[in-house]
Amino acid sequence: MIDIAIIGGGWSAAFFLLGLSDDLKQTLKIEIFQENSPSDEGGLTYESLLCSVNGQKSEVRLPAAKNLGGASISFGGQLSRFEKSHFSDKPGVLVEEDILEPWPIKYSDLSPHYEFVENYVEQQVGSNSKKITLKRAKNSFFFQQMVKCKIDPYVPLTALNFKKHCDGCPGRLCKKKCKFTALDVILDQEKKYKNIKISNNSKVVKISSCGRDVRGVKVLSQGEIVNKECASVVLCAGAINTPEILNNLYSSSGIDSESSKFVGRGLMFHYSDIYISWDYFLRSSEVIPKFFASDFLNKLDGVPLGNIQSIATTLKSEDVQRVIFRLLPNFNLSFAKIIVKSFAKISGTIAEKMSKRVFVLATVGEDFPRYENKVKMNDKGKSIIYSISSEMKARRKKFDKTLKKNFRRKFFIFRLPFFDTLNLGHPCGTCRMAEEKSKGVVNKNCKSFDFNNLYIVDASILPRSGGTNPSLTIAANAHRAASLFKKTE
Repeated sequence: MIDIAIIGGGWSAAFFLLGLSDDLKQTLKIEIFQENSPSDEGGLTYESLLCSVNGQKSEVRLPAAKNLGGASISFGGQLSRFEKSHFSDKPGVLVEEDILEPWPIKYSDLSPHYEFVENYVEQQVGSNSKKITLKRAKNSFFFQQMVKCKIDPYVPLTALNFKKHCDGCPGRLCKKKCKFTALDVILDQEKKYKNIKISNNSKVVKISSCGRDVRGVKVLSQGEIVNKECASVVLCAGAINTPEILNNLYSSSGIDSESSKFVGRGLMFHYSDIYISWDYFLRSSEVIPKFFASDFLNKLDGVPLGNIQSIATTLKSEDVQRVIFRLLPNFNLSFAKIIVKSFAKISGTIAEKMSKRVFVLATVGEDFPRYENKVKMNDKGKSIIYSISSEMKARRKKFDKTLKKNFRRKFFIFRLPFFDTLNLGHPCGTCRMAEEKSKGVVNKNCKSFDFNNLYIVDASILPRSGGTNPSLTIAANAHRAASLFKKTE
């Protein structure tokens, strides 16, 4: 008999474990089911889903597969809080088929848990990493110029040991084993507490129930179905997988409620663009630090736009050459091949030298929940149905205009036209948190409205996507849910 069955192994599972008190972890039997093995590089897997975007079907790849969730690993990335306004305001926008509701909790409810996660990450990556990064940032020419543009950049905590080779770190492309992941946290907890167990390569195919009481999980492990009885289930499978598991539970239990109609609905991503910018006089900076800048863009005329962040990467000549070869047609003539090769080599060399004087920016804009955007379940599995609203397109255009207006006081800036407007890396909102069951799937304590001992603490419960990477908010909310769990259960 398992006391707590945790399905998934991402940030939500990691910080839910950390949020449970020591006495509970010493006395309760806890088992984490995840499909990947700890030996898998990065603990991250991918899954192809048949996706319909704006009515056109296409294959997309989401880093949210195999019960891991989308925030399983921070690729040398940044942790940033949602703005306070995300918890109190309903933005002044009109969204087609709008199901947008404010958070049922306050920013102050999440604030101490934000602080816990930030402190924990800082301890894991080393106390010097933040100080070094901040010191270098203040001395950065780009930072000084951005302040003059009325942009207030800041360097958040980064889930990465800051070492010499981290200048211009390309994040997920880096092969060095210096990254701090959710899997590290779970493995540490397993070593520390004898009652915690990780079951790898174990796919939960079904949650079994009797009426409104969850009784156990059916697990596919090594080609066999194993039944595991449990007292409580915590879903941490991510915004794409959690609704599929929950939908199967509703179907087998026969429960049809107001809450069930929101399962899989309200899927949100982020819109994103890539910009390249440099000083008008091509002055360089010793370090191009990773940073965020959100205050001046967070709200304009009452409408949240999102934030910008540096990608902090430098170009390599060979990478530029590969892109050129891919974009240009394949010539059969030897003479033409020589010209293309020479052009690519010269362009690559120039780009590499220039990249020391430019910085690359990414915008992250908020998506809003719409009922028709969903994870759709059927006999063959699941697929994504998504359309980009006209409101989002207009807001993205406004974001672009505002960004360029501010930057052009000191910088040349242009947007790369060949990037998609949709960032498929941050799926969320498919089992939303709400005040009442007529508006969502779980209550403010992350407990199911319909099942007495079922909790959801991953990205699927977010009522809003925020204008930033949701990793920190997911972790903080999971930690908050664990603190409430130990009081009620």
